Order: sequence, then C-alpha cells, then structure tokens
Amino acid sequence: MTSCPHLDPARVIEEVFYTALHRLFHNEGARSHFGFDHINAFSLSDGLPGWHLWFDSRAGAFQMSLISADCGSSGNQDSPEWITGRWMVRYFPAMDETVLDRFSAIENLARLGPLFDATGTPTPAGQKQLHRDLFVVGYVDVRIAPDRGFIEIAGISQDRWREIRPEGLYLGNEGETPVEVVAPGGFDRNVPGWELTFLFYDKLLCSLCHAYGSSPCFAIDANRPAWQQEVIGRRQGRPIPDPEAATHLMCVGLPLTSGADKRRLADMTCEDAGQRLKSEGWRIAETVTDPDHSASVFVNPFWWSIRDRIFTPPHGAEGHMCCYHDH
Repeated sequence: MTSCPHLDPARVIEEVFYTALHRLFHNEGARSHFGFDHINAFSLSDGLPGWHLWFDSRAGAFQMSLISADCGSSGNQDSPEWITGRWMVRYFPAMDETVLDRFSAIENLARLGPLFDATGTPTPAGQKQLHRDLFVVGYVDVRIAPDRGFIEIAGISQDRWREIRPEGLYLGNEGETPVEVVAPGGFDRNVPGWELTFLFYDKLLCSLCHAYGSSPCFAIDANRPAWQQEVIGRRQGRPIPDPEAATHLMCVGLPLTSGADKRRLADMTCEDAGQRLKSEGWRIAETVTDPDHSASVFVNPFWWSIRDRIFTPPHGAEGHMCCYHDH
C-alpha cells in the first residue's frame, strides 16, 4: 500500500459520489429522467461508505459499498499518485422477481429470511451477518486525479456469474432427511452479472455527468475470458474457464471540473488507460471519443449530451422522498 500524505482516499472517493447523488436527488427532473427512485446511505463495519439505490426499472435494490481505497501509482515517477478505489455492487432481488431464481440456494434462503427488512435491503445486523460474497453481481473501479479534476470509472462483471456444485447441495433441518437442492455437477448460481452491473453503472455515470456538468473524454469497451467457480460444501474450489461467457469492462474518463482541457485529457489519459488495461489482460474491443461513430452496444451516446440538458420535473410532480428511514 502506498502512502497518501494529508489525504484520505476513502473520503475523496466518497465526496465525489456523494456530490453526484446529492445533486441528482435534489433535481426532481433529472432524478425522474434517469429512473432513480430512492436512496439510503449506510456504513460498513469498517467505516467505509455505501448506498442502497432503487431504480424504477427494477423491483429489487442495488447496494454499492466501498471495499478498497488507496493511492495508486500514476505510472510516472514525476507525477503525483492517483486515488484508486473499488465499489462492490450487490443486487438484492425482490422476493417475487424472477431473477431471484438465478441466485444461489444460500442467497435465496438469506433473502427470504429475517436478515432483510421491508425495504428489501439488509438490516444493520443482517449486513454484518451476510457473507461478503453473497449477492455480488459486479464491481465499479475508480481512479481520481490528484487535483480531483478527473475520474476514470469502470464497470466490471461477467455475462453470467456462475457457481457449480460438483457434489451437489443438500439442505434440511436437523433430524430430517436432506433434500437435494442442486444436483451433482449442477449450477447453484447463474446470475446475469453484466446485465445488472451495466444497468447500475450506466445510471451512476449519468449522475456524474449531470452533477459535474461534464461529458466523457473517452470510453473503452474491453473484455477478457470468464470463469465459473466450483463450490464444495462451504469452501470455494478451483475456478474453471467458462467458454459460454465473457468478462466485460466499460471504462469512461470524465473531467470533474468545467475548466478541464478535454482534448489534452483525452489524449493523455486515454492512452494511459488503454495501456494499463492491456497489461491487466483486457482485450480492447473499441475506444470511443465520438459516440456517433461507435459500434459498441454498451456506449450510451446520452453520456455526451447530459451536460447540455435541462431537466424539468414531471407535470404535477411534488417533492420526492429520496430516502428510506428504516435503518
């Protein structure tokens, strides 16, 4: 871990996203247009920040929680270190949502049990009891420039987040004959990770473009092979290549200050991001600076025009209650 004199990386990352979400939820027109419904802030046991977010296009709730924050190398000894972090993205399906069947048997039992409250999110006690790996659908990685004037934000997940039970899974109460829940060699989990993660990522990026009055310098669409995980009992076994799926990454470079030189930033940061991603094993499918000439289905042209839009509240809309207070 590198040192960050006089700087708290977690606080810097939290402030960037707090600003975006705060401005969005205090603009009824933008909130409604982007499909944000409710928001609820919480803190992890280690004090790192997180939010629950509800969108009008999904019945369940998303959770973003900061799981790492540090100062990473800029790749140039003469340049200050960038602030880096990772948000873990979870999705808690509604109890009547069909995607719940794609989650593991353990996740289903947890979701239907007392660890969750009426909002469909974990209670404070439930949050502490949930295993870290449960309900995870993807990640959002961030890199923030030392002067806080630029951010790279990358959504990452697999087409399918699969877990295999080589020995099967049998559940039952003490004294009862266990019931086969997953046949030997069957999938216990087959979650559409990228579909859920990209939905979340797209909305989060829209909130950043709106809040900071900015548009992307570049967008990089990349991929690499996917893996499925063996689970034996309560232990994770070896990862196995999954030829039917891919791991996707969408990385966008976004100025956070109005006075930024976009052309210079685009040339400098796009090349750096591309080289870094290649060194990490990503295959660059497309690098986009002009959305009108992009073939990627994951590039949203609206990211480039949000800053020029004026959002007005829906006719007859009243003040929106943005937060749940059960927690």
